Amino acid sequence: MVITDPNILEYLHDAIVLEVTYDLKDKESRSMTLSVNCEPDAGYPAWNGKQLSIRLESVVLASFSVFGAVTGMEQINSWGTSVSEAMVSEIKRLQVAGCDCSGVRFAVVFQSGSVLEGLCQRITAEERSVPGEE
Repeated sequence: MVITDPNILEYLHDAIVLEVTYDLKDKESRSMTLSVNCEPDAGYPAWNGKQLSIRLESVVLASFSVFGAVTGMEQINSWGTSVSEAMVSEIKRLQVAGCDCSGVRFAVVFQSGSVLEGLCQRITAEERSVPGEE
């Protein structure tokens, strides 16, 4: 499903993050995917207790500050659309250079203090199949 209201991603609060991937296979664009396990009471019935792939498609700009020394289970603390001033400046710089900067801003803060933020053309959410449950 294409996420038309990015505020719905706030329901990923406390979701367990299994992996974050950066996909370079498409020669025309770059994408990132977050694989997550949603809480049973996430607050959005379609996602309660589900494993999801949240895909940031056609990433225009992204920054991922990772605190890898903080180990153990990772969770999403918040998902919003307000990016840092540094990211806003980079987006403006790209716009001046003629880059299409329409799309969706994203800012994901993780329990460890890691932050993923940027701008992509669209965000999708798909339920992942769980091995052994097909």
